Amino acid sequence: MERAHNQPMNSTLDLCCRHLFPSIVCSTKSSACHLTFDDGPHPVVTPRVLHILQSFNARATFFVLGKRAEEHPRLIHDILDGGHAIGNHAYDHGVLLFRPRVYIQEQIGRAAESIRRISGVRPTLFRPPFGLFNPSTVSAAAELDHRLVLWSVNPADYSRRTPERMASILRRRTKSGSIVLLHDSDLTIDTAEPILTAFFEAPESSKLTFAPVPS
Repeated sequence: MERAHNQPMNSTLDLCCRHLFPSIVCSTKSSACHLTFDDGPHPVVTPRVLHILQSFNARATFFVLGKRAEEHPRLIHDILDGGHAIGNHAYDHGVLLFRPRVYIQEQIGRAAESIRRISGVRPTLFRPPFGLFNPSTVSAAAELDHRLVLWSVNPADYSRRTPERMASILRRRTKSGSIVLLHDSDLTIDTAEPILTAFFEAPESSKLTFAPVPS
């Protein structure tokens, strides 16, 4: 589960990325916006998400856990077959903040190798578990040819908010270049489908295009 951020925190995060850690991606200059899904693949939620994305001709980035990729390799292929991208979310979602550098690199490298072994594709984008990082996380990822990706929009889809409320947040805040934080996990087993459906069916969304985060 990612740490909750309200809109001011999202803005602060984007400012931090651009000025203190310019190598970190929190948004892009693309005309498209970027839906991202963390913590999967999940045997129930991921297929639902893929079906909705296909229905609305949207492409996304899935930041997967190496352990779960090993448990559900078919879903890794389904993600790629749908035109989506795979990112690295560490091996088992352990907190990397203040951990030894060797532990950070083991988490990133082990997940990357699992993904490569399953799909033939080695990821180059990394999102740290819980969005927590420090300079050691950034440099350790860079040494493994990964670039950190955070987000600029977080509807807190893992929270007690109603799907309608979360879809409303997405409609108001998502624009060209936005990176949207979502999840395909146990925490969103009842909410992922209604949130995405309500968001895509809104008139505002018809003006947007959806593409993976650029590598």
